Amino acid sequence: MKIIQYLAQDTRLILKLFKTHSVVLILIIFSYFATYGLNVFLARTLDPKGYGEISVVFQLLAFFSPFVLVGAELSILRFFPQYIEEKQYALMAGFIRWAIKTFLMTSLVILIIGSILVCYSSILSDLHVVKVDKFSIFLYAFWLIPLFAFVVFLTNVLQSLKRYFLSASFGGFGLTLLIILVTTLLIAFFDSTWIGIYQKRFSILLCIGIACILVALAQIKMLKKHLPPKFFKIKPEYKKKQWLTNSYQMLSSTIVFASLSAIDIMMLQILGKTEYQVGHFAAIFVITSSVVVFSTAVDTIINPLIAPSLKEGGGKQHLQSILNILNFFKVVPTVILSIVIIIFGADLLEHFGKGYSDAYGALMVMLLGFVVGQFFNSSGPLLLYSGHQALSFKISLIQLLSILILDCIFIPLFQLNGAVWVLSTSIILSSLVRTLYCHRNIGIRVFFFY
Repeated sequence: MKIIQYLAQDTRLILKLFKTHSVVLILIIFSYFATYGLNVFLARTLDPKGYGEISVVFQLLAFFSPFVLVGAELSILRFFPQYIEEKQYALMAGFIRWAIKTFLMTSLVILIIGSILVCYSSILSDLHVVKVDKFSIFLYAFWLIPLFAFVVFLTNVLQSLKRYFLSASFGGFGLTLLIILVTTLLIAFFDSTWIGIYQKRFSILLCIGIACILVALAQIKMLKKHLPPKFFKIKPEYKKKQWLTNSYQMLSSTIVFASLSAIDIMMLQILGKTEYQVGHFAAIFVITSSVVVFSTAVDTIINPLIAPSLKEGGGKQHLQSILNILNFFKVVPTVILSIVIIIFGADLLEHFGKGYSDAYGALMVMLLGFVVGQFFNSSGPLLLYSGHQALSFKISLIQLLSILILDCIFIPLFQLNGAVWVLSTSIILSSLVRTLYCHRNIGIRVFFFY
């Protein structure tokens, strides 16, 4: 009965939150379409091999940026709101200075290591000692890691200041559009051939770097405007031990999450027999990611309600009411988008270029995994916000190790199909395991019937 009692109240609350943050929700959705457009643009600009390599570069940037930041980009979301509320501007200034100093040190290490690898590969290639491609795009992408990481950090600073519109505008939507714009201009007006068949790939790396610099400059200007005036005048205070400990904890979780997102396409790049399949994997991943967009937008608004509802008198019943409403907002768009992909999947793949429609079967397999994962994806935030972070981390770690082992077995045997089946199966099983623990440990039905 209490679930019914909370239903009307919670529905009004959620609709009010959607209305209040409607611009942010729209930007999240637009960011997906911008990403989709970027991938189609890159796929048509490059051949399947080149598009696959650029897609792997993006995954490598997402994977390595937490190492450069040492988890500080997530720690700031924890500490800054508290410091602002308590007007501890000295600690805010200290955290920013500590984080930037740490970032500069790790960036220097990455730049030195990257430079050594580029020189070493060039020497080996010229001496014909070992068969090494001295123009490997992965070697030359190392300098992008600090730039991309800095944009991520500034995006989270804006978010910690509750500047959600600016955070979403610059961090996702704006960066993607700038990459498209700068790439178009560079290829159109400076189409040199000094590096032969690799020219366009290296041009795109340069464009990504230019876009990151422009976005970072705009973010810095916004931060100067929105940070408290006392921030720039007060003497900094430091709690380095506390910040570093928390950042390392955040780093471990971030690495596992980033690995889950990137591991399949990287393993396919390493173990696959035909290079074009990496591009096909990237295309079907972009298309199936559409079913995640609405869930991501909903979670952005709803997740902060989970922890408080567990502390209220209504407790679990109140939370169950919220989740029941939440499921409708997730399931309906997911089902509609899935039907669209099933009917028009081959046509959507052809947007990426001729021959991509051959991956339609793999697209259906990945779609199955994403759809089931979306139906049960509330289990992840539930475990995190109810004090079961260690359990959630263990599940993700086991999932990652399983993907690594199974990829080594199935990619050599079945190539693209093997990678897709491994990813989809891991998503389904990990979602069901998290759901089971939510039912046991919290007493909550993640989906309508379980």
